[in-house]
Amino acid sequence: MKTMLFNPYTGTPRHPSDIASDPEGILLLDPDEPVRAAPTAVEPDERAMANELIKVAAWLLSPEPRRKLAELEDATHIGHRQFHRAYEGTFETLRLKAIEIRNFVDAARASKGTK
Repeated sequence: MKTMLFNPYTGTPRHPSDIASDPEGILLLDPDEPVRAAPTAVEPDERAMANELIKVAAWLLSPEPRRKLAELEDATHIGHRQFHRAYEGTFETLRLKAIEIRNFVDAARASKGTK
């Protein structure tokens, strides 16, 4: 790896912070060349994103999170009533988050006029 201490286009010394962040001078630009804008990023498919959010919401509402939490019941040292309250509280939080996701997707679709 060759460290560029001077700008090869202008011959001027490079600032130490520039050398530290780009020792090889890869980001140095030829001042005689025009700087072109980068191509625009492809917009993600909104429908695919919405469908993924709905899948997450559906999973949160499914029995699967409860099954995962139930595995902890045998390993916990707190009382069954305490565990049950924590378990139900966690499930209720997951349920409310799933509803929030679904409402967000529905609102986004309504604003775009799609279903």
